[in-house]
Amino acid sequence: MLSKFCQSLKSVSGKLNVTEIKSIVLVSSFNRKFSIEQIGKRHEQPFDYKNKQYGLYGQIFDSTLKRLGENSLIISVEGNFGAGKSEFAKKLAKEIDFVYAREPDLDAHLYQLPNGHNSKDIINEIVGDNKRFRIDSLEDWHKEPSFKKAIAIQHSFYNIRWMQYRTALLHLMSTGQGVVLERSVFSDSVISQAFYENNLLSDQAWKFYLRDVVPNTIGELWKPHVVIYLDKSADECLKTVREKGKDFEKNSRVYSLDLLKAVEKNYKKNFLPSIRSELHLLNYNTKEVDTERVIEDLTLLDFEDLTKFSDWRIRKETTINTYRRMLSDYDHCLSLLLAPSSYVDVPEYLWYGEELAKLNERLEEDPRYFTLTKASLFTPVGSKTAHKEWL
Repeated sequence: MLSKFCQSLKSVSGKLNVTEIKSIVLVSSFNRKFSIEQIGKRHEQPFDYKNKQYGLYGQIFDSTLKRLGENSLIISVEGNFGAGKSEFAKKLAKEIDFVYAREPDLDAHLYQLPNGHNSKDIINEIVGDNKRFRIDSLEDWHKEPSFKKAIAIQHSFYNIRWMQYRTALLHLMSTGQGVVLERSVFSDSVISQAFYENNLLSDQAWKFYLRDVVPNTIGELWKPHVVIYLDKSADECLKTVREKGKDFEKNSRVYSLDLLKAVEKNYKKNFLPSIRSELHLLNYNTKEVDTERVIEDLTLLDFEDLTKFSDWRIRKETTINTYRRMLSDYDHCLSLLLAPSSYVDVPEYLWYGEELAKLNERLEEDPRYFTLTKASLFTPVGSKTAHKEWL
């Protein structure tokens, strides 16, 4: 089902013939070639999207296209657990003067409150040993996997990645500066499917994710321009995790050879073939890849290829300005992202009953939490925490 925004784009494009659409692409296309000479250069004064909302006035007087240059790109670095995505993405972003979007952090991105308190810790303090209402950490899940922990953590990671990607698009359109993401929301299903195939997600949780979460949210985001896949065998990835991972990862009951093989399979058989025709895909063996080579390869890519970039191909000024305005509307993005939560039919993921009512009462009485509950994951534009941790 198309969103209202996508339907409006469809209605606009439906009134144009093929020649007119082609002319829009050719005249307004800005991503011709990645240029080493353009690294660090900006075409316009950056718009302060962290503290100002791009509204109707901006649509009229603040041109998005004028802010975008040859290096205004979204790049997603993909690969298995232990493939070296973090180190590579950080280095690449630094060398081409892009913003680096790190991997999701449940505490920093989700639970941390503006007053310094942690909402997870507050709730767990109240519920005590009640496992149904207790919020589990990533470490808890790796030590003792369960269906309840898996869907809660995976759904949270999806929400964080969605907000990261939404902010990456907004940053690009407001400043002209590109963004390098360490795995994007578009590849999140690769991981979820691997969890399901290894009996880490229940049937109901997998259906909720596949039927309700992804289809109702992913269509609002424009795909990246480039995906860089770091190819490393599952055996080598597991060895790296066991030797160099975080303490809880080294002894994880989640990371197994079967899981990493499933991730590798889902990338190579499903995700990479599906996106190859929509954007540029660069595939490297981790033993041979280096940022200098990747930067050189970026300069050879053709971003005017009319067989790719369908999301970015509509270049009419009003269209991209309208999309930027939608991304800038925090409440609108929040409603889009949280809509699937009303469809939850996953027993291990539901909170209900008299105990839930008591928990809500306790939270309303707790000064650390009640006045700040709306300022944790999604905070209105203008707040000091609204964009603090996303990129």
